[in-house]
Amino acid sequence: MSHTTTLQALDEFILSRQANGISVQSIKWYTSLINAFADVHPYVDVTRHDMRVYIVSLRERLAEASVKSHITALLAFYNFCVNEYGIQSPMKGIKRPKPLQVQAKAITTNDFISLLQIANDRDKAILCFFADTGARLSGLVGLTTEDIDLTRRFAIVTEKGKKTRKVYFTRFTAIAIRRWLQVRHAKSSYVFTSFVTGDGLKTSGV
Repeated sequence: MSHTTTLQALDEFILSRQANGISVQSIKWYTSLINAFADVHPYVDVTRHDMRVYIVSLRERLAEASVKSHITALLAFYNFCVNEYGIQSPMKGIKRPKPLQVQAKAITTNDFISLLQIANDRDKAILCFFADTGARLSGLVGLTTEDIDLTRRFAIVTEKGKKTRKVYFTRFTAIAIRRWLQVRHAKSSYVFTSFVTGDGLKTSGV
């Protein structure tokens, strides 16, 4: 029986994930979910009964999507713990959640035009870039002036960790971005910056 605390095991689990190139967002995700489990079960060695009771308690107070996240994180965490500490997995018999199939809702053309009409130069460029390229939020906030070619109308975005891809945009978007860069007051190399600090926008800022 292991006397390792859940928080100690979490530290080692995160370290192993970092060694494999896990993203900062994933670290925060795992840490938040496993910390919630540690509040209830301070030691990593728990029974299947304990785990079932914990999951049932999640279902009583959380939406199904949140419950699925907790289960997914615990499955990965205990796969690690079994190999690292030689314990029996309390997740045996717990089904791996199927991904939720959510139908994306597209904005109407009229609503998009309305947004453009009230947006400032920066936000108009952001809206246009998203609409043309389908880039992820991480790709947009990481975009630097070296990554974008306004003449040939393409950009190199880095998403999902370190994966890069080339995206193309229209002349209208190129004009919007060029207009924003002309009025932008920032020394940062990021294309989209904060009005307050001049630093690159964070995902929360967008």
